[in-house]
Amino acid sequence: MRQQIAPFPPARYEIVLKIANYAKEWDLARMILFQWRQRSPDDAALLFWEAKINFGEGNWEKAIEIDPTYAEALNNLAIAYEHEGDLEKARVNYEKALGL
Repeated sequence: MRQQIAPFPPARYEIVLKIANYAKEWDLARMILFQWRQRSPDDAALLFWEAKINFGEGNWEKAIEIDPTYAEALNNLAIAYEHEGDLEKARVNYEKALGL
């Protein structure tokens, strides 16, 4: 079960990303997510969306550490590894995601 500590429903994260994407206001989205993360640093969903904006594998790994059953984070970590050319780590994470 994914931890939901933040006082904001996950749909609000998606709204921030959709607005940011539409308006190309990535700095604003990063700032909002940063503020939410200050309130709830262990919220796996916040880490997921922050990683989605920054495409940083460190946040995918943190989200997975908080919730090892977070298949979408495992899949996105695999994609990040694949883009870096680390196909073995990509394969391992794809398999973990598929196994959930």
